[in-house]
Amino acid sequence: SRASRDAETNGIVIHTGDFLGFSGKTVLANDKDRNGAALRLCETLQAGKRDVLILLRGADTPREEAEALADTLQKQYPRTEIIPTDGGQPIHDYILILE
Repeated sequence: SRASRDAETNGIVIHTGDFLGFSGKTVLANDKDRNGAALRLCETLQAGKRDVLILLRGADTPREEAEALADTLQKQYPRTEIIPTDGGQPIHDYILILE
């Protein structure tokens, strides 16, 4: 999701327009780029120690951008199965499900 205002939480400085990565209500990552935020979130959540990562693409996220993220994740986490899916959700650019 995108930040609607400047803030600081969990030691993370957030600027309006930043993309946020969070789990529950806790912000764990941010970046100026949506894929950058997703990559930072995956690192924080230790995606490489998981068997499966389902990547749900939001309605406003270009397919090519999501495919590039899935390719990067597969290279970064070769033992984790990356499953990109068109989620179509209206608010969140990506939803990540780690199993």
